[in-house]
Amino acid sequence: MVLNIQADGFQQDSTEDYSDEQLDTLNAELGERIADIVDGDMDSYYQTVKSFADEVARR
Repeated sequence: MVLNIQADGFQQDSTEDYSDEQLDTLNAELGERIADIVDGDMDSYYQTVKSFADEVARR
């Protein structure tokens, strides 16, 4: 499986072997994690996104 995240979340054109439903679930989970980040705190945003992508890759 290949999983890459873009600025707008996980998308079919940047992943392999994930269904639309799986990507929707991942995007919802990511959305919950970044919801509490203060606007403009890009370091926290990128750290959260990278950590989540790494976590998903280990599942």
